[in-house]
Amino acid sequence: IFCLVNGRIVALDSAGSIVWK
Repeated sequence: IFCLVNGRIVALDSAGSIVWK
């Protein structure tokens, strides 16, 4: 899952942790 937060791309990894791209 990818989404934009404050212009930054955020993803959820397989463990459900937030990863900033």
